[in-house]
Amino acid sequence: EIDSGGAILKRLVTGFSIRHVVAVGRTAERALTQLGVGHLPVRHPSHGGKKAFLAGLDRWLVTD
Repeated sequence: EIDSGGAILKRLVTGFSIRHVVAVGRTAERALTQLGVGHLPVRHPSHGGKKAFLAGLDRWLVTD
């Protein structure tokens, strides 16, 4: 998934001027780091991580 989707993700981020990419969980965080895509990490909500996930989203919530 990372290999096949990485190039597409990079094109989407640049082509649509996406300012924020959220990495949900460590696997996503590692993949985005490997691809060189800037991201905002949040905990994955599974296995009791819902509160930390929501807190992470609140921390990165940007209103223009």
